[in-house]
Amino acid sequence: MRSSLAEKAIIGVVVLALGQAASLAIQFASGVFLARRLNPAEFGTFAILMFVVSLAHVLGEFGQGTVLIQRQVALREDEWRTSFTLQLIGAAGLSLLLLALAPSLARAFNLGRDFECALAWGVPMVMLAPVERLSNAALERRMAYGAISAISLVGGMLYAGVAVSLAWRGFGLWSLVGGMFAASVGRTLLSASLARWPIGVGIERESLAALWRGGRPCQRADLFGFLREHTPPLIAGPIFGPTAVGYLVWARNLTYVSYHVFASALMRVGFSLVARLSESEEMRLLSIGRVLEGMTFALMSLMTLLLMPLLGLAHPVIAMIYTEKWMPALPALYLFGIRMTGGALLGLFVFFANGMGLFSLASRSVVLWAALEVGMALVLAPLLGFYGIAAASAFAVWVPTFWLAQQVQALLSTRAERVRFWEAVGKPVLVGGIVGGVLHEVSPHLSNLVELIMAAALGTAVYALGLGWWSDTLRQLVWNLWTRWRSSAKAFSPVTPHNTSLQ
Repeated sequence: MRSSLAEKAIIGVVVLALGQAASLAIQFASGVFLARRLNPAEFGTFAILMFVVSLAHVLGEFGQGTVLIQRQVALREDEWRTSFTLQLIGAAGLSLLLLALAPSLARAFNLGRDFECALAWGVPMVMLAPVERLSNAALERRMAYGAISAISLVGGMLYAGVAVSLAWRGFGLWSLVGGMFAASVGRTLLSASLARWPIGVGIERESLAALWRGGRPCQRADLFGFLREHTPPLIAGPIFGPTAVGYLVWARNLTYVSYHVFASALMRVGFSLVARLSESEEMRLLSIGRVLEGMTFALMSLMTLLLMPLLGLAHPVIAMIYTEKWMPALPALYLFGIRMTGGALLGLFVFFANGMGLFSLASRSVVLWAALEVGMALVLAPLLGFYGIAAASAFAVWVPTFWLAQQVQALLSTRAERVRFWEAVGKPVLVGGIVGGVLHEVSPHLSNLVELIMAAALGTAVYALGLGWWSDTLRQLVWNLWTRWRSSAKAFSPVTPHNTSLQ
């Protein structure tokens, strides 16, 4: 079983990362077009809209996604039905509430009639969310990452195709709304067809009590995490208006690309893997510490690899690719880069804690992060303008990161599996910081797109070579991945029967 789980974890990371990279390549190309075609105020209005719709998603989930995936025994049909019915009731109530509050929300965020009309299009997305969430939970329980990757890719293609087509025809804000609506419908239909979980309506009292009890700390963590992730529309919207929100969200999303491609893949696979390893005490003692260290090193190496050229060459990237109208977002871009590094590290620890069933520990760290970020944003916004919100994001993340790292380290120390954080975190960040600093000094001398691409490629090569020369862990990790991949390929070949079922 251990070998099977390791193989699925490695294949899962690769498949998810490749699928999300393909999806984000499409979104990057469409994002450049949309950024050049639309203005920051339209991006800001859309960000506020998605904040409201996403808040309804979080409130209507009741923490069920995490609980269903982490459950160590096979779920019964009544548990699936109970969870679906609970989320469906929540989605219906929140949809009616959104429609009733639309005029008040528009006034609170200094927005017009277009926002109210666009919010009505968000209601179907809220109603579809329970189907998509439970379908994804079923796929993640089976570690069916090929299907999950395909869903992400289809969603990205639908969003990009619809948004770009509408923006080309001059629809402005509605191009973004149309793209998101099409992506939501497409993901829901595809995930439901691939997952094939027992869809049904009905509530069984014992299942409801168990799901509700397990979901409460998870929903608390999800809600605080959501508020933390949406400080730009939450705080900048009422104070500074949609243009400031547009600058902040654009800068954050640009740094989020590296996070979404690799960090989310490692977190999702790590959570499912640890949840399955936790089914056996023997497996837990043997595996979790080394898995966490390897994934931490891989995460920080890849995050730094992608953030380093973006931040080092930020000024020419904005000027040559996105146009000068986005230059006011440059300070926020640097700050969100710092934030994404810490956020990826903390997010990985949170997923591991959840996978081990330590929901309360993970919840406390997320609540602390959210409280610090929102509190610092409220303090710094009057002093630094909307850049204060980005500064709060950059610095608030590190306190809960260090705290949760200590808690995880203490837990693993009892099992003689301490994580070597200098090797896993310190070396990649230090090498990336040095190379990124050199790129920053070179950036004023770049005059065209070819020189920009060459500088980014050279910096990436120097980083990879420098880290490979200094870190024994990287060389060992590459070798292990290669040998595991070869053994997995042989195991799944048509001539070699191999049972990889988790059930």
